[in-house]
Amino acid sequence: MALATTAQQALWYINRLSQLGFTIPVELKANNTSSINVAENPINNPQTKHIDVSYHFTREYITCKSFTLSYIPTGENLTDIMTKGLPSVLHQRHT
Repeated sequence: MALATTAQQALWYINRLSQLGFTIPVELKANNTSSINVAENPINNPQTKHIDVSYHFTREYITCKSFTLSYIPTGENLTDIMTKGLPSVLHQRHT
């Protein structure tokens, strides 16, 4: 669900920048391989039926190359500093 929300925000920025004449490649990074697999592969099973609309939305824009999706290991994810308590070593590295 977070990936779908991020994709919506990325599309908003892409549209605004294109109105200003800029075209930039956008790469979304996720540290959850399951969400990446659901977004990239057309699977349909009982565990994912409650998020059908969101992952179809994200998959549609990945397919038409509006943005790309890649994996980032949890230890390298800079957004973790804003979303969870980190060990001091990771906190210092991210800041």
